Amino acid sequence: MLHYAADGVIACDGTPTGFFTTTASYDKGYRLHIEWRWTQPTGTPNGGVLVHISSGPKNDTAWPFCIQMQLKAGSVGDVLPMAGATCAELPNPPGTTPTVARQKPDSEKPSGEWNTYDIVCRGDTIEVTVNGVLQNTVTKCDPHTDKVGFQFEGFPFELRHFTLAPLE
Repeated sequence: MLHYAADGVIACDGTPTGFFTTTASYDKGYRLHIEWRWTQPTGTPNGGVLVHISSGPKNDTAWPFCIQMQLKAGSVGDVLPMAGATCAELPNPPGTTPTVARQKPDSEKPSGEWNTYDIVCRGDTIEVTVNGVLQNTVTKCDPHTDKVGFQFEGFPFELRHFTLAPLE
């Protein structure tokens, strides 16, 4: 369930498991900036930022055909093509969760502190920066256009300062 605060913060209690999206589609390059924080100090919080949401849910799951930037604590900066999506950097063999691991040491802040995600989508390439550290770049992504959204998987978190701007 989502709650909107007067200070512009969107609070998500994490339930039910699912995702929400923009109503508009984006087929040109853009820069997405968000700030998030986990509000529950225990467990391994999990969620994601979804880009290029083309359809879904798919494959008898709750997840759409898209590319996920991981918000799971300890894995922030990982990129997960979901529901059959692909990218050139996938090292995983069939039958495993497709994950392109972040390239630098963990730059996520502890639970309760605000983090930043800057995601640049340029054609079929996505660059992922966490708290000022470039963590990942994936190429030849399919899908490579459409909606933007957020995934929640049972843990409360807050979002603020969401901006989505076209690239010049």
